Amino acid sequence: MPPPVRTRHQVYSMCLSLDDEPHPPSPRLLDLAIAAIGRARVTDLRNLSPRAGAWPYLNVWPGEHYRLLAGLVTELRPSVIVELGTHLGWSAATMRKFQPADGRLVTFDIMDWSSDPLYALSDLPPGMGSISLRLADVTQPATFDQHRSLFEECDIILVDICEAANAYHRILALLDTVRFRRRPVLIVCGIRRMFLLPVWRAVTKPKLDMVSFAHWAGTGLVDLVPDGSPHPTA
Repeated sequence: MPPPVRTRHQVYSMCLSLDDEPHPPSPRLLDLAIAAIGRARVTDLRNLSPRAGAWPYLNVWPGEHYRLLAGLVTELRPSVIVELGTHLGWSAATMRKFQPADGRLVTFDIMDWSSDPLYALSDLPPGMGSISLRLADVTQPATFDQHRSLFEECDIILVDICEAANAYHRILALLDTVRFRRRPVLIVCGIRRMFLLPVWRAVTKPKLDMVSFAHWAGTGLVDLVPDGSPHPTA
């Protein structure tokens, strides 16, 4: 079926009711979202890096998630960020820019994108700090276990990986086995895409679909250690 309107890009999705959603957002997620939206509204990413002008979507908001990521990182002040799905590195660069200077950001991908002319991580401005790139598929249990201690320490996890629902199911199941030392927020990209609708619906922790305040294909927040659950490991 052709799209009913002409747009630059479109994907198929469905509208799903929320009154029968058993895992609504926690107060913490609602407060975080409101604060991050306020931050995103006044954030300007056009000078993020010397290559920022080459990536036309970087400062688009609503509709892209970069400015919301800046707002979330500003609010949460994460010491450790883990990203799954580096691609061209614009999400990682944005988060590192707004992360505390002594913070740590590790990004995983199964491909090396550094030869792409739009790659963002090859010329970060001085003082922005370093980003650790690891080529590994952490959706596989054995590989995930090699990096388990990193996930235990994280404050933000961003998942924006391949177009395969089973990879999302695997990483969500693996995250359920982690004894977090903090209270990380999980950011899941593309949750409005048809193949991710059942993945998002299956998340059994407090969650919030950011709808039009992030990426046009959907951005979801998950409270991985909500109030009332076992305390993070000391």
